[in-house]
Amino acid sequence: SNFINTDVPNLAAEISSYMGYDAHVIGNHDIETGHIVYDRFSSELSSPLLGANVICTTTNEPYFKPYTMINRDGVRIAILGMLTPAIPYWLHESLWEGFHFSDIVESTKMWISHLREKEQADVIIGLFHSGLKDGISTDCYKENSVLDVAESISGIDLIIYGHDHHAYCQEIRCKDGSTTLCLNPSSCAYMVADAEIKVKRDGERKEVRVAGKL
Repeated sequence: SNFINTDVPNLAAEISSYMGYDAHVIGNHDIETGHIVYDRFSSELSSPLLGANVICTTTNEPYFKPYTMINRDGVRIAILGMLTPAIPYWLHESLWEGFHFSDIVESTKMWISHLREKEQADVIIGLFHSGLKDGISTDCYKENSVLDVAESISGIDLIIYGHDHHAYCQEIRCKDGSTTLCLNPSSCAYMVADAEIKVKRDGERKEVRVAGKL
């Protein structure tokens, strides 16, 4: 579907749409199929393909939609997508021509502020194609940044992530004392990550509690 016959509807897009997902995030294995495939994949999905730090060099704006907003029972939920910026380490530039990949931590800081102030998000979920920590690290990019984000940026209630293939379910404490639940269901559909988010309002005050399991 990706490399042999690109003239038929994309099978992955058909399956994802059938499953009824609210959002997707672009991954490095999507990028390796080349523009003709992931552009079509994105257009055929029934919900947005996110990638806030995949920047178009012509416009200097995100090439993919950076985030999506969902309303559930009056609760405004923001889902923010990020891709590991280590793409140039693995893939030839012909596959991502016209892009550059911003640092996940810096990009997340900017978008969290936007989601809180402009979108008035009650709950913020990070959907990251990046591992927890370690991996490839150079002067230009860091492969795995979930731990860095959770420890340094407050205001994210939940990060659902993948890429390093390691199952993980743990709250990470930020420098300001708040916590972010980080969930990774491993790989190859061995597990499913399940998070329950409870929002309690008392006038202007709001309390968000997140519990997760694999």
